[in-house]
Amino acid sequence: MAHFQTKEDDALILSWIIASNDPIRGKDQKGSQLWKRIMQEFVKRWPQGKDRDKKSLQSRCNTLRGEVRKYVSLIRPYFRNKPSGLNEQDYYRIGTQNYEAARGKRWIHESVFQLLKTYQPDYNPEMNNDVGPSQATQPSQATKPSTSAPVTIDEDLEDMARFGSSSTQGSDTSDISRRRRYFEQTDDVRSSGRDKAKKKARETKASERAYDKMHKIIQLLESAQAQRVAKYETEEEFLNKNMEKTTILAQTQQRESDLKILRQNLNEVQEWEIPLYKKWRNEILVRNGLEPIP
Repeated sequence: MAHFQTKEDDALILSWIIASNDPIRGKDQKGSQLWKRIMQEFVKRWPQGKDRDKKSLQSRCNTLRGEVRKYVSLIRPYFRNKPSGLNEQDYYRIGTQNYEAARGKRWIHESVFQLLKTYQPDYNPEMNNDVGPSQATQPSQATKPSTSAPVTIDEDLEDMARFGSSSTQGSDTSDISRRRRYFEQTDDVRSSGRDKAKKKARETKASERAYDKMHKIIQLLESAQAQRVAKYETEEEFLNKNMEKTTILAQTQQRESDLKILRQNLNEVQEWEIPLYKKWRNEILVRNGLEPIP
C-alpha cells in the first residue's frame, strides 16, 4: 500500500475522534466495535482509503497519536512552569526544536496535532497544568521574544468545556462521573500513623481546591454539551465545519516554518544545527519541485 498522505492522516484521526467520543455508544465500547466505526468514518471522509485494512489503520493511528504525545510532552513543561521572558509562541517554537532534535526528523504532523488539541484535552499542552511543577527538566530561556497576554484559567476551563469529552451525562462510565468520584474519595488516604498536622492540612486544602475546580468544569461541560446539542444536529457536523479551517491553518504554519528555515543565516546557528538546516532546506526545495543544493 502507498504511504499515508497528510489529508489521509487528518481523515483517520478525525474518524478516531468521532468514534471514540460518540455520545450514544460512549467511550467504553469494545475495540472491535470502535474500529468498525472508525473504518466507516474513515472511508466516508477518504474514499480512496477503502483498501486500507484494519491493521494498517490501527498502526498508523497509534503512530500519529504517539508522535503527538511526544510533541506535547516537550511543550507542556513550558506551559506548566511559564519561564520568564518567553510567551506561548516561544513554547511551541522551542518545543518543536526539541522534538526535531530528539527524534532526528522534522515535525510534520501539525494538522493532526491541531485536531487532537482541539477535541481531546489530553493532547492540549495548554490544559491540565495547574497541579504543580512537572518532573520534567525546567525549560530554558533560549531567546527573549515579545510578551503577550497569558491565557486565563477561565479561558482554559471554557476551552475544556467546549471541546471536552462528549460522554453521555449521568453515565457511570463517563469521564465526568469518574472524576467526580475521584474527588469525592480523596478525604484521607493515609494511615493516621503517617499523617502530620501540616501535611494533612495541605492535602485537605488541595482537595477542596481541586473539588471546587472540578465542580466548575463539570458545570461548564454540561452547559456546553446542552448548547452544542441545541446548535448542531450531530457532533460530526460540528467537527466537519472546523476541519477545513484547521487544515488551512496547518498549511499556513507549515509555509511559515519553511520560510524561516530558508531564511536562517547558518552563521548564526550552532555547529551541530548546520547539517539539520541543510537537510531541511533540501527537503523543502524537493517538495516544491526544485533541485536540492549539494
